[in-house]
Amino acid sequence: MKITSDVLGLKDLEKALKKVEGQTKGKVLRSALRKGAKPVHDDMASDVTTKFDAQTGQLAESIKTKTALNKKGSHSIFDAAAYVGVYRNKKAQAATGSALDAPVYAYWLETGVKPHILNPKGAANLLHPGFDGQPFVRPALINNEEKVISTVKKELAVGIERAIKRQSK
Repeated sequence: MKITSDVLGLKDLEKALKKVEGQTKGKVLRSALRKGAKPVHDDMASDVTTKFDAQTGQLAESIKTKTALNKKGSHSIFDAAAYVGVYRNKKAQAATGSALDAPVYAYWLETGVKPHILNPKGAANLLHPGFDGQPFVRPALINNEEKVISTVKKELAVGIERAIKRQSK
């Protein structure tokens, strides 16, 4: 799912970011993106624990925030991204003894499952009744869109200002 919107003030921040040198530019961007993504991460984790009976905790442990910058090294606001989602967590999966990866389980919970036969090739053909999806990923993103944008803008401005001050010393 991708959300797009027009954000005022990013061009000014981009100009200011160009004044920051080297790897500091990437650090400033990553920090702002992580702080901006935190409300989405927190809402997802909260929904998982309240909506679902977390017997093992594997799903909650698998919610992660990742950031990505362009590989050219000329970091720009317009080619940086933060991703919040359910990622494979081998450690949590091994601790729970689950055969399923958390992203598969999360997809089923998010979208629901149609009724189906559990063991079509086996002797005992049991029918799974299916269930309706209980979204927790999409609402976390949609409900925090404005907060994410404002936090990223604020944190970028603060980080850029701090980096420029450090460089001038």
